[in-house]
Amino acid sequence: GIRDDVFAKAHRVQVETEKTGEESGKYLHPVEHGVSETLGINHKYDKNVETQHNLTEQIKLKNEKNQE
Repeated sequence: GIRDDVFAKAHRVQVETEKTGEESGKYLHPVEHGVSETLGINHKYDKNVETQHNLTEQIKLKNEKNQE
């Protein structure tokens, strides 16, 4: 169905958009398409976040050991 309320009219969902630049040839949900996670649009971002999180955890552990 198509929503016909004021909010839906003001914020229409764009069904498809053209990918450009680095996004071209990549997937929003690569695993569901049977390809490697490395072909995901957010893969590089997700890896950077994971790396930052791991470094933060290492620093916390080091600080805890130094306080003992």
